[in-house]
Amino acid sequence: MRCEKKIEMKHSKPWLVIDWIVFSVFAVLCFFSFQQGDIMHTGGSAIAYLNGHILDFYDYNIQFVGGNAYMPSSYILFAIWDIPLKLFGILKLPTMTASFGVIMWYKLLPTLFYLASAILIYKIARVIGMEEKKSKLCAYVFLTTPIGFFSQFIFGQYDSFTVFFMLLGVLFFFRKDYLKFTLFFGISLTFKYFSLLIYIPMLLMAEKRIWHIVKHMILVVIPIAIEILLYLPSEGFRSGVFGFGATSYIFQASLDTQFFSISLFLVFWIVVCGVAYFMDPEQQADFVKWTIFLTNVVTFLIFGMSMWHPQWLLFAVPFWVLGSFLNKKFGIFMILDIILMGFFVLFTVNFWI
Repeated sequence: MRCEKKIEMKHSKPWLVIDWIVFSVFAVLCFFSFQQGDIMHTGGSAIAYLNGHILDFYDYNIQFVGGNAYMPSSYILFAIWDIPLKLFGILKLPTMTASFGVIMWYKLLPTLFYLASAILIYKIARVIGMEEKKSKLCAYVFLTTPIGFFSQFIFGQYDSFTVFFMLLGVLFFFRKDYLKFTLFFGISLTFKYFSLLIYIPMLLMAEKRIWHIVKHMILVVIPIAIEILLYLPSEGFRSGVFGFGATSYIFQASLDTQFFSISLFLVFWIVVCGVAYFMDPEQQADFVKWTIFLTNVVTFLIFGMSMWHPQWLLFAVPFWVLGSFLNKKFGIFMILDIILMGFFVLFTVNFWI
C-alpha cells in the first residue's frame, strides 16, 4: 500500500519551470541542427497543387522529383503550408532542394502537429480517469520520450500527422463517440496505413454486433477510398503509391514451408483481434487497461517483427506512454525507455547512415 501511494505521488508531482526550459532548449537546438531529407521532397512536391496540378499531381511531379509515394493528404497539408512560399516567390516549381529557412518552415508544420498531439494525450488521460496533474505529466512525457523526441526534432519527419488524427480517434473512442472515432481513424489512414492495424482491435473491443462492425469498417476506409478513386487513373499515382515497398515490411517475417508461407505478423495480429472481440470487461477501468495493452501488443507486432524506418516509431509512443502511466510500476518503464533509446541510437546511426 505504501509503495502504491508513493508511486501515485510520483505521478502527481507537478513539473517545474526548469523542466520546460530543459525541454525547450534541447527541442530548439535539435530543431535547427538536424533534418533528414525526405521533408524537402514532400514539401517541394506539394507546390504542384498550388500551380493548379490537381488530378495530374503525381504525373506532373515525375519530371521534377522523380515521383511521390504518399497519399494526397500529406501533400495537401504541405501545399497549404507552402502558400506563403508561393506568394513571396520563394517556391515556384516542385523541387527536392531547399534553403535552410525553407527547411525550417517545412519542419515547423509537423512540429505543431506533434505539440498538438501532446494536448490530445492530456485529454485522453483525463477521459480514462487520470487526475489533472498526472494527465499533464503524461503529456509532458509524450513530448520528451526519447524516441518520439528523436522522430520529431532530429529526424524531422511528418508521422505526427498520422499520430494527431489517430489520437483524435482514440479520444473519441474513450468518450464512446464511435462515429467520430471511425472518422478520425479514417483520416489518419490517408497519411500512414499503420493506424488501421490499431483501429480494428479497438473497434472489436467496443463493438460486438457484426453488422455494426461491418458498418464501421466501411466508414473507416471511405476517406482513403475517395483519394484512391480520384487518382487511380494516374500512372504516376499507381507506380508511386502502390509501388512503395516500405509498406510491405511488416508482412516479411514469415513461416516458410515447402508448400506455403505464413505471415507471422498476420497470424499474431488475428489472435489479438480475436482476444479483443471476445474480451468484454465489465469495469471501465479494465476496459481502458485492456485496450491500451492490446494496442501496445499491436505496436510490438508492427515494429518488433519487421524492419522499420526510425521515424515510424513515433506511432507507438502514445501507447507506450499511456500504458506506462496506467501501470503501478511506472519507474521501470521510464528506465526501459532510456535503455531502448540506447539500442535505437546504435541501430539508427549504423543502419541509417
